[in-house]
Amino acid sequence: MTTGNAEIDLIFVLSLLLAFGFALARLAKLARLPEVTGYLVAGIILGPSGFELITREMLDDLTVFMNMAIVLIAFSIGEGCDLRQLKPLAKVLWRISPVEVGLTFILSTAALAIGAVYLGLLDPAHALPHALAVGLICAAVATETSAPVTMAVVRECGAAGALTRILTSLMVLNSVATIIFFGAAMAVAQVLVGGWDDEFLGSIAFPFYHVVGALIVGFVAGIVCDIIVHRLTRRSDVLIVALATIFFCGGLAFQLGLSAILAGVGAGIAVVNRDRRDVRAFSATKDFDPPLYALFFTLAGVGVFLDELVSAGLLVIIFVIARMAGKVGGAMIGARWAGLRAGWGKMLGSGLLAQAGLSISLAVLVAQDPDLQPIQALVVNLIIASNIINVTIGPPLTRLALIRSGEARAIEREEEAEGAALPEPQEELIIDTVPWVWPKLQSAEETSGSVVIGLGHPQTAPALTRIGVMLAYGYRAEPTAVYVSRTSSPENFWAYAHDQDALGLFRVADQEAEKMGSSIVTEVAFEEDVTSGLLKVAREEDARLILIGQTKRQQEEQFSRVVSRLSTEAACPVVVAQLTGPLHTERILVPFADEDEYRGVLPILRALTATGSDHSITFLRMMPLDSAPSEVDEAEEEIAKWPGYRELSAETSRKAVTVESRVQEIAREAEEQDLIVMASSAPSGLRRMLFGSLPDDVAEATHTSMLVVAGIMGADRTELDNQDPT
Repeated sequence: MTTGNAEIDLIFVLSLLLAFGFALARLAKLARLPEVTGYLVAGIILGPSGFELITREMLDDLTVFMNMAIVLIAFSIGEGCDLRQLKPLAKVLWRISPVEVGLTFILSTAALAIGAVYLGLLDPAHALPHALAVGLICAAVATETSAPVTMAVVRECGAAGALTRILTSLMVLNSVATIIFFGAAMAVAQVLVGGWDDEFLGSIAFPFYHVVGALIVGFVAGIVCDIIVHRLTRRSDVLIVALATIFFCGGLAFQLGLSAILAGVGAGIAVVNRDRRDVRAFSATKDFDPPLYALFFTLAGVGVFLDELVSAGLLVIIFVIARMAGKVGGAMIGARWAGLRAGWGKMLGSGLLAQAGLSISLAVLVAQDPDLQPIQALVVNLIIASNIINVTIGPPLTRLALIRSGEARAIEREEEAEGAALPEPQEELIIDTVPWVWPKLQSAEETSGSVVIGLGHPQTAPALTRIGVMLAYGYRAEPTAVYVSRTSSPENFWAYAHDQDALGLFRVADQEAEKMGSSIVTEVAFEEDVTSGLLKVAREEDARLILIGQTKRQQEEQFSRVVSRLSTEAACPVVVAQLTGPLHTERILVPFADEDEYRGVLPILRALTATGSDHSITFLRMMPLDSAPSEVDEAEEEIAKWPGYRELSAETSRKAVTVESRVQEIAREAEEQDLIVMASSAPSGLRRMLFGSLPDDVAEATHTSMLVVAGIMGADRTELDNQDPT
């Protein structure tokens, strides 16, 4: 690389970009402008439009840093796409996004087509079709909102809250819409400029290939990243694995001609939506972001060529105004339709104006298409010139919008100590029950249905009986201990001494129930497999609940299959006990992410605490890491207003916390508890393999017994209410 006759070392160029960019970013901050603006100005001064210390040719050697930054930024965008958290926003997003994108596309197309014809910038013989082609392509690019620029401002402001989540989600939807609109616009433009040819169908397939292909690449990379990171404890190891996976994802996307932005977003979505929600990969990579961000935006400034801005002339001003009107006007109309607060639409529109990155890549595709030769120069100049303006005015307007929303406040979070590890599970003790020192349980005069207790091993029988009798008392149901025999007939069962195992288990169950002042029904089911036997008894005895369990040390694959089938086929909730050490039930931890999970365990909590023994319940609501402090406080207060909270016969406490890793947070809280009661939202089959199971991970990480409520999250709410203890 040369500038004049002097050899310039790449390392020197990088140091110049970082140092000068940092200096102007600090000046911009003093002037109450976004740091991004300072980096862009530094690049313009250093680049061809300034002192030309960095030439256009040098940009080719430095593009790798821009690509690395794009993938990392896109990955961090995926963190904001927690589907469970976005579910309440779905209605809002699907009302704002189509209006904002559609209005931007329509206004930009009309303004450019009319302007190009009126200003006489095209061949008079083909002015109208060529002007329409220019309008369609540029309007498709206009729908984009720059993910790198917008996210940089969001991070700088420490913005968190509902409006910020809507803004970042709209940004992702805009990227998808841009690629889809661009593919369709290119296909139509080729017909308008050069007529129908063989490339038309390829252009139509372009959006599908880019969107779906990129998301698949990213999703697979994200799952691989999460699987590996979950097994690591040192933050440095997490950073290495996360960067390796993310850069591989981006590199593969570039090689396949896919959108690296969407691939990175797909990887982030996969990680954040795994059931255990271990987001340490996001936190670790944020430590790596600042230098790449600085290089990215300074290089973006180097790529600003002011001569091209001048050559675009008046039409680029028309283009920028039309795009701004579409973004702000569309967001305002959509926000009003969605019922958002007054002023939010204008703020969202202002936050969507920044443009860079993806649009430049699409301009390159236009420049490489020979079919568009008559309009290439005008289209490329318009896109690049509008980018220069939008990337300049976008960051300050985004920053202003976040400040006005009240969500722009730098929130410092403590970093997890280096080398912090999950609590080591202790050696398991013999599964047993503590002496019953509470009032004897008097069986209800009238019972309704049964609580089916599956017994299969003498080690777990006492604890399962203890839990089953407590639940049956709370449900006013008959505790029914079931042993499933796979012998061909009852005659073979009694004749060949298969009954000894059953009799031994029933004897243990009788003794445990007697200690509690209760009686228990015992029953043998003759079926080909355990699941069929339990389901049969559950149907015959009108089961309100099925209880099965194992020790945490066992973790048998066969048991997992039984749980999966029971939770799918049973007409009542299924409670799975993971047991370790002597069973205590006084101090109960209830971790959950939303009200559905809380409702899922509420009937079990009512039943457990109905026995009159001294219980304390700690409700732990786990919030996304980017939740604002006000949202955390509101979430904690909200718990007390949920159905059934104040009716529980126990001392209750509640806390809401933001978490990097759900597993680690639950493990820490469980150290002072006797029992974890939680709902399982992870289904079986392929979805379980893809998204994992939070209860399974918690069982591995803690030495506290657990009750996991399965087969309930998708059940009809009316039926669940009817199954609550009376």
